[in-house]
Amino acid sequence: MGHGQITREEKLSQFHRQMHENLRKPISPIESMPIHFYTDGIEALQGGLKMRHIIAMKNWAGDEQFTFIDIFQQVFPEKDWQTEQGEQEEREQLEEKKRK
Repeated sequence: MGHGQITREEKLSQFHRQMHENLRKPISPIESMPIHFYTDGIEALQGGLKMRHIIAMKNWAGDEQFTFIDIFQQVFPEKDWQTEQGEQEEREQLEEKKRK
């Protein structure tokens, strides 16, 4: 790699870190979101809106810290969604499986 270029692994790590940070952010009362109906279908839109509805209801009920991370933690309790370390461990496990 030339000077100043980052590797695929570094890009992937940055993506995971940014995704993890975004999932922890509270949703805005007013949001704009891209809708790719023709490529993703209605299910993608429905899923996104359902998750936002869950978050909004939890926030309205007083749990103002409830975010996407909390939804994923409830749906996939075996995964460590609360720390970036959990993401790193998952990537390492996938790499190990690829090597075998």
